[in-house]
Amino acid sequence: QVKGDIASEEPIVIEGRVQGNIVCSKQVSVTGVVVGNITCQSFSLNSGKVKGDLVCSGRARAAGSGGIDSPG
Repeated sequence: QVKGDIASEEPIVIEGRVQGNIVCSKQVSVTGVVVGNITCQSFSLNSGKVKGDLVCSGRARAAGSGGIDSPG
């Protein structure tokens, strides 16, 4: 588990649990759990879960049993 915000200029793959916000100038792929907001260029959700807001400037894709629970 990672606690804290993540900022990256390279693609990110989340396979575990992140409790914090993610800002990425490229793709974010989630197969784990993110509790926080995600801001990215493109997004892919594969059997993962996001509890927070998603701001995606490009393409967003969800597959499998994943879900986004946005409080806003």
